[in-house]
Amino acid sequence: MLQYFLMPLRWLWRLLTISQTLVFGLLGLVILSGLLMAPFSEDTPDIPDRGALVLDLQGVLVEEKTAVDPLELLQSGERPMETHLRSVIKAIELGAEDDRIGWLVLDLDEFGGGLMPHLERVADAIRGFKDSGKPVIAASRAYNQSSLLLAAEADEILMNAEYSALPEGFAAYRTYFKRLLNDFDVNVNLFKVGKYKSAAEPYFREDMSPEDKEARLGYLSAWWSAYTSRIEEARELEPGSLDQALANMKAVLEESEGNLGQVALNMGLVDQLVTEEEMRDHLINLIGSEEDETTYTGVSYQPYLAQQMNFEESDADAKVAVITATGGIVDGFAGPGQIGSLSLVKRIHQVVDDDSVKAIVLRVNSGGGSKTASEIIRQS
Repeated sequence: MLQYFLMPLRWLWRLLTISQTLVFGLLGLVILSGLLMAPFSEDTPDIPDRGALVLDLQGVLVEEKTAVDPLELLQSGERPMETHLRSVIKAIELGAEDDRIGWLVLDLDEFGGGLMPHLERVADAIRGFKDSGKPVIAASRAYNQSSLLLAAEADEILMNAEYSALPEGFAAYRTYFKRLLNDFDVNVNLFKVGKYKSAAEPYFREDMSPEDKEARLGYLSAWWSAYTSRIEEARELEPGSLDQALANMKAVLEESEGNLGQVALNMGLVDQLVTEEEMRDHLINLIGSEEDETTYTGVSYQPYLAQQMNFEESDADAKVAVITATGGIVDGFAGPGQIGSLSLVKRIHQVVDDDSVKAIVLRVNSGGGSKTASEIIRQS
């Protein structure tokens, strides 16, 4: 008798098992088909005639993006906000030579900044775009110190009147642990060679040593000098005027009645203070509008670069390989964001074995690391 009651349950279980197999099988087939058809897809960005290349940078400017653990990505759903330096420069260079591109629009609201050497390379690329005869316009709500350096190269800088565009200067901070270690009776034995070896100072000092200050001021002062001179040159300001205005900020604020937007306008750092609607209308009048007439015609630099790179094939007999090494130097293999000795050596050997490569440019951005790893790389 019991078997008659269990029979419907068995059939239900079989039905559920078959349904599960079909659903996941179809899902896997769809994913596999998508992966196989992606390279042949014709879903490319529409580049209107004389439209704008939109440089909508997001996150921090880096030479090599940080490796992301897939499991952490699935758990958090977030990945580091980073912008690849070389991709930005390449997109600008391609846009300067593309007859379909008539403008370069700098949308820097989500830009997180970058190191001065990286910013200068992007600024040089923007200047090169402008030298091609095509206008550049910066259209952002506000400008942080990094984005202001890029925007300064534009023919026109628009900013929301409720925001600001003021540089803050460069600084370096460290956390010192000597007092904490003393409270817990922790002894630190340090062996070092060299006057300017300051990496371990936080463990036996409560403040920055004169030697460390001297070393840090060396590059910070050079960065600030390059920063101010570039903006003054690009904006046709008097040399030294930016430093002078920042040193007398109280008087500058009083003259502008405390309005930071007006401060930027008075200092010559922006050209117009506008609302969101006025900025949109201004861009539409200059560049033209999309079919919905609510936005200006343009294409983001990332899909534009992806499309252009699909058609760009190098048939040169001689090539120069550029290898980027970013992060701390460690032993063994390492992903992006670190320089693994064996990883880098493997990449170098792959390039050496390529007969079409006649030279190698090794770009190193590192604060140092393992001595043995560095020696293994040097020997390669």
